[in-house]
Amino acid sequence: MRRFGQFGRWGNQLLQYAFLNLYAEEYGCELQLPPWAGDDLLYTKDQPVTCELPEWKEPTIRNSHLHQGMPPEHDELVNKDFAGYAQYHTSWFAKWKTRFRQLFRARVKHHEPLRDDRDTWIGVHLRRGDYGQLCFYITPVEWYFRKLEELWPTVKRPRLFIATEDKSLVQEFADYNPVTAEDLGVVLHDKPLENYPYLKRDLQVRDPSQLDFYPDFSLLTQCQMILAPNSTFSFVAAMLSRNVIFYRSHMPTQSFRREDPWHAYPLQHDSVEDYPDIPGVRCTTNPYW
Repeated sequence: MRRFGQFGRWGNQLLQYAFLNLYAEEYGCELQLPPWAGDDLLYTKDQPVTCELPEWKEPTIRNSHLHQGMPPEHDELVNKDFAGYAQYHTSWFAKWKTRFRQLFRARVKHHEPLRDDRDTWIGVHLRRGDYGQLCFYITPVEWYFRKLEELWPTVKRPRLFIATEDKSLVQEFADYNPVTAEDLGVVLHDKPLENYPYLKRDLQVRDPSQLDFYPDFSLLTQCQMILAPNSTFSFVAAMLSRNVIFYRSHMPTQSFRREDPWHAYPLQHDSVEDYPDIPGVRCTTNPYW
């Protein structure tokens, strides 16, 4: 995949990386990739791009929002240069679940693990940044509060972990005594990772919470429950978490629905523009846009 890194950021990259590795193994191919952030964060063993191959554009589902693609059916991708998102229904990945998880072993230990049999960690992912249009809607904090009020009394020793690039939101969950990566002793870096496709504004602001995303991702994978927005970042974290109970925000009902991350599409395709009367999901003044 010569253009690896141009089709979305971390969550999308992991889906593409898994798809390409699993497909290459299935058909006995050598996978060639340009340098990417996973080379520093994960135990990757990929060959550099040395071949000039004809491009294979991922076919998309007709009448679908954005880029809901379809995987190759047979060996049509062999000796081709893949161009696409690989946001396939995860039933395609399911038979390689163990191998999928093996692909993403962390190279560096960033923090102590959350796992403790005495506690139940509920991971909340609050996505802001470039969200507020199309299917990238903002999940209002009120939706999280309603779900937490429902879940909190039902689990053993609940603890709340919050992953977000907007730390001002953490204080809104003060009643739950939330924990962030920094609270666990992680020192976030303001130096951008090499070979990562940051958004231009992130590089201008240089906020460590926007540049050093991996601790939040890694800690989400250790949670026993995840409340996620419509984001591949926390969706893939749920795929890597073992025995996780996964809830994802659902715009038509303005709530969270339980889903199996191994039998779902990585992104829902409900568009903000189709629900103009739902408060808080749209942002027309977002500097990213």
